[in-house]
Amino acid sequence: MTRTDEVNRRPADQIPVHAFRQIFHWPLSLAEPKQPKDLVKVVESTIGAPWKPVRERPDAYEEGVYFHDVVQDFLYPGGKNDEHLTFARHDLTAITFTIEGRPHRFKVVRLELDLFRFGTALLTLDIEAEAPGTLADVQTIVDHARRAFPGFWFNTEEEATKPACWVAGLCPSDAEVTIDGQSRLLTPASRDSQRAHWKKSGRPMLFPWWLEIARPLVIDGQPNPHDHPVWRHVLDERIPVMSYISVTNPGMADSAAYNQIGEGDWYRIAAADEAGDDPMPYNADFLRGQATALFYDRFHHGALNSGTTRHCFAGYHYAMVGAGPFFDTIARPHFQSHYRKMLFIAHLEFSALLTFSRRISDLVRDKGTERDEPDFRRAIHDLQRELLRFVHRFSFADISNHLQSREMNLMLRDAMGLDALRADLQAELAAASDFANASEAREATQSQVRLTEFASLFLPASLAAGFGGMNMLAGIGDGSTDVVAPALAQLSFWTGMAYAVGAAFLWLTEARERVLRYSLWICGAALAIAALIWTWEAVNGTPFWPDWPDWHGHFGQQERHSGSEGG
Repeated sequence: MTRTDEVNRRPADQIPVHAFRQIFHWPLSLAEPKQPKDLVKVVESTIGAPWKPVRERPDAYEEGVYFHDVVQDFLYPGGKNDEHLTFARHDLTAITFTIEGRPHRFKVVRLELDLFRFGTALLTLDIEAEAPGTLADVQTIVDHARRAFPGFWFNTEEEATKPACWVAGLCPSDAEVTIDGQSRLLTPASRDSQRAHWKKSGRPMLFPWWLEIARPLVIDGQPNPHDHPVWRHVLDERIPVMSYISVTNPGMADSAAYNQIGEGDWYRIAAADEAGDDPMPYNADFLRGQATALFYDRFHHGALNSGTTRHCFAGYHYAMVGAGPFFDTIARPHFQSHYRKMLFIAHLEFSALLTFSRRISDLVRDKGTERDEPDFRRAIHDLQRELLRFVHRFSFADISNHLQSREMNLMLRDAMGLDALRADLQAELAAASDFANASEAREATQSQVRLTEFASLFLPASLAAGFGGMNMLAGIGDGSTDVVAPALAQLSFWTGMAYAVGAAFLWLTEARERVLRYSLWICGAALAIAALIWTWEAVNGTPFWPDWPDWHGHFGQQERHSGSEGG
């Protein structure tokens, strides 16, 4: 990092800001995603007023041709698309944040909502300050306005028991929105109410101005009387934001105006920290060691060049800071078009990866039992299919051939940790998929084992029928009713013996306990039947099998016929 000229450096509250613009990319995900084929239809039917669908982008030429063609297909699909829908809202025209007791009014330049079939939405709010103030004002606005809900409170009085004294830290105290020419003041709930809401729902209570901006989307924790799809705020209290800060001063040379910014203030801008008086907001050596990751300095003013533009990357915050006509007329449109889309793509991937990761965790929690393994496997396979489609349709490691774009996009992805996040997600999905595949293979093996057991179980019965079953059949065929009972007893005896031999073999070979148990049961039953028949005949002196009359007539005719032939 090139050290700022100490002669020109001035405190942030003495540096006037010529123009200040912010673009928020607010990621949301469906709490319980529907099937992909139903998602777009369900959301489109519930979005309603005041959002209007955006189909064409007639002014996107310079912005569009900046990107690879595959990225253009994603950003500007045109016509009806069942994977990516874009809506715009034009009724909200201004918003005023009250920060540390001072109002800061912004014109709403753009308010868009992009919905994706894999259960992710990205809300884009583009606002421009009507009176930017000083660099210190801008630093504080950047830090406070991006908060979606309070991260903490501090007490303005020594008596912490006074509820009215609790103030949300680093947040606007209220916001006024102008909708269709009518202004409405929105005030956040008290600390006690927000803590009670958290205790009841497990979700933070978002500031009312963000709920109004997203209306009629239902955010998790809100009332939902019409059973609309519920969306989650997937990050912490800081909504990702882009900042355009021009310090052009008509009474100063471009480089002089640019070099007013001190070294510590550069780090505050990059990290989206509020204004401060310390020369460095944190340890100086530590911060300077982070400089190459935080600042893109191709056009930064230095000893060998007269550039007056610096790009700052901190993952949740991207800032473009500069001065002069080039920065105000050429670089500014790139910020609001080319770089906005670059950040849009990165934040979409970030929020989508978090959404997929949460869905895997929910599946493991809800379907991780043995009883639900078939549903778990189907859900994992559906997730794999959706992630594959997302990676090939909506995820881009390289977005343009422009050298500056490639360098900036690489720094942005590193700052957001996108590659590491994707690797973690792939590891999660691979582990879940391995479990699902192992479960499926185990079920297939168990089915095969059951079939083998079934076949093995009846093999002794086939052998027994071969040894003893033919006598019973011959007796019936020959009409000898007194042969049937002994034949049946013989069949049962041989069945019992066959299963006894089979059980002994299974026991000696340490086979499956279930087949051995069933074999012993059948062996015992067969031997019991044989013993019962023999006992009956021994005690009663009559055949066990009944002497049916029809058989007598038929068998008597056979005997007479046999006797005549013998004579």
